[in-house]
Amino acid sequence: MNKYPLVSVLIPTYNRKELLKRAINSVLNQTYKNIEIYVTDNASTDGTFEVMQELLKNDKRIIYNKREKNTGPLYNGSEAYNHLKGKYAIVLCDDDYFLSNTFFENAVNVMEENENIVIVRGVVKCFNEKNDNIFIDIYNSKEYIKGIDYLLNYANHDGYDNITSFFAMFRKSAADKTRVFEKALPSADTWLWLYLFLYGDVYFLSNEIIGCYVEHNLGQDKYNMDTMSNIDYMNELIIDLKIEAKKLYPNYANEIDIKIEKIFSNILIWHTAQLCKVIGKKKAFKIIKSKDIIKKYPRIKSAIFGSLSLFIPFKFIIFGIEIDYTIIRLFIFGFNLNVRRKKYV
Repeated sequence: MNKYPLVSVLIPTYNRKELLKRAINSVLNQTYKNIEIYVTDNASTDGTFEVMQELLKNDKRIIYNKREKNTGPLYNGSEAYNHLKGKYAIVLCDDDYFLSNTFFENAVNVMEENENIVIVRGVVKCFNEKNDNIFIDIYNSKEYIKGIDYLLNYANHDGYDNITSFFAMFRKSAADKTRVFEKALPSADTWLWLYLFLYGDVYFLSNEIIGCYVEHNLGQDKYNMDTMSNIDYMNELIIDLKIEAKKLYPNYANEIDIKIEKIFSNILIWHTAQLCKVIGKKKAFKIIKSKDIIKKYPRIKSAIFGSLSLFIPFKFIIFGIEIDYTIIRLFIFGFNLNVRRKKYV
């Protein structure tokens, strides 16, 4: 057992030079010193290169790679993962940062004392950039949780809270088994944790606020039809995650089917709700219904439309009538009948 094994910190970045400096400094301020910081720059144009040259002069533990062209955030982070050399690893988004300077030290000590632990997490403070609100989620997590239990109960908030973004240290040898970084997946943090639950257990540092997650409000201008293409990859993920989980835990086959589909249902509910805001409920539902994932998994379909049919705003009128140039709309107990008018002259 090495008392001070190497910890790798991967920071993907693009055009956030000041925030990047804050993120890097929050790592350098750790009491644990055997670290490498691998910054992968996706061809920034804001002076990030010059900022990094100054940082490189002052600390040899920083490694900097600038891409000649922007390869997209998924490839930028996933390809860079292959260069990490640490026994343990952390992915830090360039706009997030650590608050606790003892998190690395405490996390390493936990994993060095118990080889079954593959994830060490803690309390995370969240900052909403739109309204400047700062809040800390109410955590109910148990201190030590078996990985398979975490998977089967993930996000039920009864001791199995969501892991915020990438705010956790993980055992790299276990992460290599997941192949998550080979796949360059959207929302890679979610898939990393779900797969890692299959290969070991989770420890929660409940008395330590480890970092600050910057929450971005996804505006309608940023959410478009291209975003929906991310849904197509979920079929493969559902199949792969189920196969791997059942292979390792055959006694939980039925529970695995139900839970994994529920997790994907929650993700798709969010996607669908965002799309409803952009193009309207009717068009959004039509697009979602056309997806293969809806046709193949009745439980997912039921969860999405059962949930969103109630919570996406709609017009409810007991009796009423609307008349415009082309259509007469009759409302009766929430239902509407459209009658097309003759061509307006």
